Amino acid sequence: MNHAQYEERLAVYRDLTPAEREEVDRHLQACPQCAALREAYRSIEEQLAIHPAIAPDERIQAGFYAAVAQAREQDRRPVRQAGVWRTVLALGNAAAWAGVAAVFALLVLSLAITWRSAVRRGWPGGMPTTPLAQATDLVGTEWVLTALNGAPLREGTYITLNLDHGEANGFAGCNRYSLHYELSGDGTLSVQTVSITEALCAQPEGVMAQELAYIEALRSVASYRVLDGRLDLLDAAGNTILSFQRREPAAMDPADLAGTAWQLVSWNGRPPLEGSRLTIAFGEGEISGEAGCRGFTGLYEASGDHIRFPMLRMSETEPACSEELLWQEEEYTTCLGWVTHFRLDDGQLELLTERGETLVYAPAPPADHRTFTDPAFGVSLEIPAGWGPIEGYDARYGGPEGYFDLSARSATLSIDEAVALEVGHKLQPYGSNPTVEVLTIQGQEARLILPSADQHESMEQRALLIVRYPAPVTIRGDTWGYLLLGADQGHIRELAATLRFLSSVQAGPVEGWKGTLVKECSMAQFDDYFQREDGPRYGVAGATEELEAQIESLRCRPGTRVQVWGHLETETMDVSGRRIVVERLEVLEQPPTPTPWSGPTEEPIEGWEGKIVPCGWGGERSFLRTDGVLLAIESNTAEAHEALYIAECEGYPVRIWGILKHEAAGLRIVADRVERAEAVAMPTPTATPDLGLRSQ
Repeated sequence: MNHAQYEERLAVYRDLTPAEREEVDRHLQACPQCAALREAYRSIEEQLAIHPAIAPDERIQAGFYAAVAQAREQDRRPVRQAGVWRTVLALGNAAAWAGVAAVFALLVLSLAITWRSAVRRGWPGGMPTTPLAQATDLVGTEWVLTALNGAPLREGTYITLNLDHGEANGFAGCNRYSLHYELSGDGTLSVQTVSITEALCAQPEGVMAQELAYIEALRSVASYRVLDGRLDLLDAAGNTILSFQRREPAAMDPADLAGTAWQLVSWNGRPPLEGSRLTIAFGEGEISGEAGCRGFTGLYEASGDHIRFPMLRMSETEPACSEELLWQEEEYTTCLGWVTHFRLDDGQLELLTERGETLVYAPAPPADHRTFTDPAFGVSLEIPAGWGPIEGYDARYGGPEGYFDLSARSATLSIDEAVALEVGHKLQPYGSNPTVEVLTIQGQEARLILPSADQHESMEQRALLIVRYPAPVTIRGDTWGYLLLGADQGHIRELAATLRFLSSVQAGPVEGWKGTLVKECSMAQFDDYFQREDGPRYGVAGATEELEAQIESLRCRPGTRVQVWGHLETETMDVSGRRIVVERLEVLEQPPTPTPWSGPTEEPIEGWEGKIVPCGWGGERSFLRTDGVLLAIESNTAEAHEALYIAECEGYPVRIWGILKHEAAGLRIVADRVERAEAVAMPTPTATPDLGLRSQ
């Protein structure tokens, strides 16, 4: 078991078997960091034990134990996701266990925070005795945060607030939260208690600091105002600290979902992995679908435009899938667990999550269809399974019952000029009086040309769809602005409904790209990436074991510049959906290796400034001091341990206190206090560190 797995087991130490406890206890004897974390958990348990027990609602209690019993029927394995321990079925029942863990964490935190607040306020019996005031203009409303302390949110983050009678909940950017509040008729508002789950999120950058600022702002609210669909929350000085835009409900009828089946075509603007199939079908309160590797069944509850999936159960068939497809399956089922709203319009289903994600579905093709992809034209279609290339034609496919072909037209024309060229041809390929329909395909303007009754029989009932590309494409050295999809009239609409544009990033050779290899923080989804000098990031992997080992070594050396050759893969489960497979690597610039320390063997550290980097000396998490000194670092308190994690992923400078120790493997900082510092200039590591310590 690795270090992270031991940390995960510490969170549920009391529930371990005797054999598991014995194994963890042996690790604690050799690991001061985990021993300190265990003490922190024990302290929390003792604090909770001194307060009178609050019995949960019997229905919640029964549901919780039922969920636990159901999950334990399956084999399980520990997984670390966003720094939170949870027991997850081997990918399949991830949603069930995530729900158990989230409910348990929220329940424990809510009880602890409520009692702690009650003790401070001196409420009789630990609870308020006066009823909470209600505001009919706010009850049942939903809001999305647009400004925090006068500044817009960080790119890629999403924060919500849902108000009810004296209670509220929402998503804070990484965690779910809930709170109690009091209102009065004069516009005053006070937040009584705030409970929040305890996940740690590495991305987007700065999300954890923003979430902390949001929760602190909630606790400072003293009044509110509502104007033109905007909710402002103000502090005691009258300053607007939180601004929300109302999320207006959509007029949806959940009954319209029953009996429909859908296939995912876009996930936050990106398609699923090529060749994978992610679906969902709705019955009467039940769902089923495919998650890429295995199927699933479950339940759904819907009212108005609200929807949630309280239970998902994966098939028990052991999947024979690649690691990428397994990751996609886990992410997809987890994402379904966050869904809160739906939109059904114009033959398209959208599922919206509490985290701000959008899943876009098109009607699922019949089971006897398959996905056809043409990377050259940059499109995919759902076609009958028996169709294939037609001999004697370029880019034409079909079978006994129909056909389709692909071509392109110049980007210099308007779409109506492109239509005029087709219907105005002197040979009248679409008859003397064709019909032209105005359409929108994947947000792009399109035209559908349907032939008139006098079309010549040699044209085989040909119809034509013209769609503007999202961006001009290069095919065989020429640039084109419109895709032309020709097909028999019996299949053209079916094909048009499934047409999807592939990512604009095209797979191809990588010829001498220059940049740096970067190790991601320990909580990130992917472990490393290649940062090209002109800005874009790509996942990276070696084509051979030797190259992979070289990449792993260089990514832990801040300031190393490399040049790579190989090929680019797209639509893959990696950073930005793309990965460089490196076939050749050259080091252009590399900082010198720090020399062994020959000074004191142990010395106090008082407020050193620098940054926490994911790996450095010896490949471990390290502290890069402002003068370039690079040293391995660990912590001996739970607070410092958490602060190191966050600083590593957020990338902000810190100030540390602790002890510098000399060990056989080299110097190591044992930090007992970590604080955020002001912005500092960070150099690359030096060859001969001068730590500024006194000599012995």
